[in-house]
Amino acid sequence: MTFVPRPHQSAAVNAVFDHWSAGGGDPLVSMCVGSGKSHTQGILAHRIMSLSKQVRVLGLTLSQELIQQNADAARAAVWRARVAARLFNWARGVSTAGRAPPCSPFR
Repeated sequence: MTFVPRPHQSAAVNAVFDHWSAGGGDPLVSMCVGSGKSHTQGILAHRIMSLSKQVRVLGLTLSQELIQQNADAARAAVWRARVAARLFNWARGVSTAGRAPPCSPFR
């Protein structure tokens, strides 16, 4: 199963980039409880880091549980993107460092 962002999560991430494109400063994203804030943060961090290898993202929170939850969501977003890219390249016939892709990325 591949993670597909919910429409409001994609809209939030796109709104941040639109804000920056318009010359805005630090954006604030406000989301309700249970709306997928950790996943949205992971998607946003992944998109920011994909712009340059020099970019770093720092996420701050008040509890160890939320730090772990956010880290897990960010890792999952990056892992899924890498697996999807490898499978896409393999389907196109592009070498993935001499290895065949896994039968299922979610073993």
